[in-house]
Amino acid sequence: MRKLIFIVFGCFLIQSGFSQAQEKMDTLDNITVSAFENHRKLLEVAAPVSVIRSQDLNNYNNISIVNAMNMTPGVNMDERSPGSYRLNIRGSTVRSPFGVRNVKVYYNDIPFTDPGGNTYLQILGFYNYNSIEIIKGPSGSMYGSGNGGVMMINDMNENNDKRISFTYGSYNTQSILAESNFSNNARSISIKYNRQSSNGYRDHTAMHRDVVSINTSLKNTEKFKLRGTFLYGSLYYETPGALTLSEYLANPKSARPKAGIFPSAQQADAHFTLNYFLSGLTSDQKISNHIKNQLTIYGAYAQNRNPNFRNFSRTSEPHFGARTNFTFSKKYKQTLLQINMGGEYQHSFYSQRVYDNNSGQTGLLQTDDEVFNTQALGYLQAQVQLANGISITAGSSINIFTVDFNQFSDPVLHFQRRFKNELAPRFSISKKFKKDFVLYGTISKGFSPPSIGELLPSTDIFNESLLAEKGLNYEAGARASIIQRRLFIDLSLFKMNLTNSITQERDNSGADYFVNSGGSGDNGIEIMANYYALSKPSHFLKNVVVNLSANLYNFKYKNYKPLGNDYSDNKIPGASSVRYTGSVFMETTDGTSLDISALHNGKIALNDANSVFAKPYSLLDAKLAHNFATGKSKISVFTGVQNIFNETYSLGNDINAAGGRFYNAASGRSFYAGITFTF
Repeated sequence: MRKLIFIVFGCFLIQSGFSQAQEKMDTLDNITVSAFENHRKLLEVAAPVSVIRSQDLNNYNNISIVNAMNMTPGVNMDERSPGSYRLNIRGSTVRSPFGVRNVKVYYNDIPFTDPGGNTYLQILGFYNYNSIEIIKGPSGSMYGSGNGGVMMINDMNENNDKRISFTYGSYNTQSILAESNFSNNARSISIKYNRQSSNGYRDHTAMHRDVVSINTSLKNTEKFKLRGTFLYGSLYYETPGALTLSEYLANPKSARPKAGIFPSAQQADAHFTLNYFLSGLTSDQKISNHIKNQLTIYGAYAQNRNPNFRNFSRTSEPHFGARTNFTFSKKYKQTLLQINMGGEYQHSFYSQRVYDNNSGQTGLLQTDDEVFNTQALGYLQAQVQLANGISITAGSSINIFTVDFNQFSDPVLHFQRRFKNELAPRFSISKKFKKDFVLYGTISKGFSPPSIGELLPSTDIFNESLLAEKGLNYEAGARASIIQRRLFIDLSLFKMNLTNSITQERDNSGADYFVNSGGSGDNGIEIMANYYALSKPSHFLKNVVVNLSANLYNFKYKNYKPLGNDYSDNKIPGASSVRYTGSVFMETTDGTSLDISALHNGKIALNDANSVFAKPYSLLDAKLAHNFATGKSKISVFTGVQNIFNETYSLGNDINAAGGRFYNAASGRSFYAGITFTF
C-alpha cells in the first residue's frame, strides 16, 4: 500500500510540475558556489556539488536540519537520539559509530573539523545554518585529508532584521530563537541565541542545547574586509543505547535494558555533555587588480563528559589553526587564467581520562591519556577557461599528519606516528554547450588518516598499526538548465576505489575498534531535478517548485578476510543501495505555503557478514505556513507533521553491534507548530 502511495505521490509531483503554468525565480543555476575557490555558477562547476539554501531549510521543520540533508543526493544524516547526529557523504557509517568522520567541515570559512578528525556538528542549532555547500568525494587538492567530502556552512547574515521565533512539538520539543541584525555599507553585526529542548521519542532521550553566535563584518575600503565569528554552545543529551531486534519490535520507544554485567541506560545514567567555544577572524584583501588573499585564524575548545555502559570518559580538546588562500586571475584575450595557492595548519592538545562509571559518577581511574595532533597541508591549483566553453582545472596538495600519544596510567606508554607526506591531486575538465548545458569529468585522489577516535577508540587501547585510508575517484557528470531555465538537472556517475579502508568492529563488551580492510569499490549514480513549474504567477498560485532525486549505489568490500572470515564482495554495512526523494512546494499569492516531501530508503546491511539487514522504510512529511505582512514587519505561523504513516524504522543503526544491538528507533508520527515575528 505504501509503495502504491509513493508511486501516486511521484506521479502527482510530475503532473503538478508539468501541468502548472515564479515571479522571481531563485533557480539553482543562478547560485554562485565557492567550491574549490572557483566562485562560479553551480551550473558551471566541474565537481559533484550540492547546495542547500535557507529557503530549502525553511521548507522543513525549524528544529533539525536532518530532513533537508537527507533530501540531498549523496548525503545521509542520522539522528540516533535528539542532539546525537551522524553524517556521511557517499558511503556507509562504517567509520562513524557516532559523530562525523572522514568529512571535512568549515563554518564561516573556519575549519570546524579539529586536527584529530572529529567534528562536533551537534553543537550547532538549526539557525546556525544560513546555507550549506557540500562537495562529494575526495577533495584533498584544496581541503586536506578526507575521502568522504567537504561540508561548508555559512552563518553570515547581512541585513537589518530582528527575529523572534518559538516552536513547540511532540515529546515536549521546544525551540526558541532571538536574533538581531544590523547592517550598512561599512559594517554589520548579527547576534543569535537559540535554546532547544526535548523529552525525546524513546525513553532516556531528553536533551537541551543553548547556542550563542555573533558574526561581524567590517569593510574599511573596497579592497579590505574583516569578518569575525564567535560561537558558544552548551549541549546535554541522554543516550538510550541500541536495541536487539526483539526489543525493537516489542517496544521501539524503550531504552537499552540491563544485559548481563552491563547496566541499563537509566542505571548507567548514560549521557553526553559538551561545552564548545569557537572564535575566529577572516580577512579578505584585494592586493592588486589581479591578486587577492583570504586569511583565517581561529581558536577552539571542546570539553565533554560521557558516562556510558562501559565507563565514564572526560575529555578536553583545545586546538587552534589558520588557513590562507591567494588567488591570481587574469584574462588573456578570450582566455581566463586563475591560480590558487595556499595552505592550512591545525594543532590540538587532546587529553582524556577514563573512569569506572558509578551510575553517572566517576569511579576508579582506568586510563589517563594525552594526544598532540598536527595536521597541515599546502596546495596549488590552476584553472584555464577557454573561449570555446572548455574549462580545465589541475591541482594538488601535500598533506602532513602527526600524532604524539602519551599514556600516564599503568602501563606508561609513549608513541609517535607520522603519516608520510601524501599528494592529493585533482584534475577536471568541463565543456559548456551554449548557456544551459555542461558536461564534466574529474579524477581525484584522497588521503584519510585515522582520526583520534579511531586511533584511541572506546576500547581505550591505542592502535599503533592503523593505516591511512586512500581513495581514487573517477567521476563524470552533466548539468542542464532547460525549459526557459525553469528545470535544473544534475546527474553524476562515480567510481571510487579505496585501499586500506578503515572499518569499525566491536568486541564482546560492545566497545568499538577499527581495522584496515583490504579495500572497497564504491560505484554510484546520483540524479536531481529541480523544477519551477510556473512561468508566471496565476491569480491564486505564486510559486510551484518540484524536487526529485535518486541515489543508486553499489558499495562492496574487496579482499576483506578478517579472523578467517571472507567478506570479499559483501555489501559495506551502513549504506542503502537505493534512496528516492521527492517534494512539492506550493505558495499562494496571499502568503500561504505548503511543502510535502517524501523519502524512500532501501534495506541496509548491518554487519560485515551481511547476515542482518534493516528493512526499507518510506516517510512522508508536510508543512503548512502563512505569512502576514504588517507594514515593515512580518508574522509567520506554521504547523507540520512528520512521518505521517507512523513508520517504525531505525535512523542511526549500530554497525557490527555486539549481541545484535543494531537498532536505534526514530520518532513515530509527530507534530509541531510555531510562530515567527520578523521586524
